[in-house]
Amino acid sequence: MVFKWTSADFHLDIRCDQIGKSRHVNMFGAKPLAKKIIVVDVRPQSGREIACIPDTIHIPLQEIESRADEVVDADGSCVVTLCHHGVNSLRAAAVLRHAGVQNVLSMAGG
Repeated sequence: MVFKWTSADFHLDIRCDQIGKSRHVNMFGAKPLAKKIIVVDVRPQSGREIACIPDTIHIPLQEIESRADEVVDADGSCVVTLCHHGVNSLRAAAVLRHAGVQNVLSMAGG
């Protein structure tokens, strides 16, 4: 999916891949998606108060550009962004990719 987002500071036109709930292997075969998965929850705090996945990094979408350096995709890890419906996680994945995070996916559907 090609993601386009324009803010006051910059314009993004970046290809963002999505991962679905059933995708546990990559498209090249039966290899695991990554050695480690880093999940970044981009929902506001109010969303996390309703439901929260343990051991996720919480960076609200409004802060993702300024805090992108907190997301490190070292040693074959995969960063997966998630939100409530999937739109904000696509935005966050695009911002992270633009910031230099190489292996980043958005959770389809949130």
